Amino acid sequence: MRRWLMVLSAAAVAAGGFAPLATRSAHAAKASPPSALTSYGRDVWNLEALLRKSFGIRRVYLDHGPSGGRANFTTKVLPNYRSGLYLYTFASGTDSAFRLLRPSAPPKPVTGASGGEVPLTVRGAYIRCAGAWLYLHYGNGPANWQISCHR
Repeated sequence: MRRWLMVLSAAAVAAGGFAPLATRSAHAAKASPPSALTSYGRDVWNLEALLRKSFGIRRVYLDHGPSGGRANFTTKVLPNYRSGLYLYTFASGTDSAFRLLRPSAPPKPVTGASGGEVPLTVRGAYIRCAGAWLYLHYGNGPANWQISCHR
């Protein structure tokens, strides 16, 4: 058994198994999104960095319930018909280009013929992105959820 552990340890050292731990923890603290992301990927990365800044390591839920025509991120567990657990796409991200604001004239939901868009909020504060507001699309569209920055 000891010999097997020594072989595994030697293999891990030879493969750089111990050195990358420092690299991984430095990478986990990366503040900005990876450069190879699409614009949509950057939006998701910035949203998740904002959620981590707002909620830390707590579980985050997206409340689709009656909240004044918006979808609100919260740590409160609500009935399943109203909310769901948010599953992060990225393992890291600490500094978001998005900001939380409470405007005097908040963005309004948009309803179209085949779906619509509702503004996203964190604890009731609206998410400002690239001179616009962050919206969640519902209805006809891609199979997975879709966010976008627009006025």
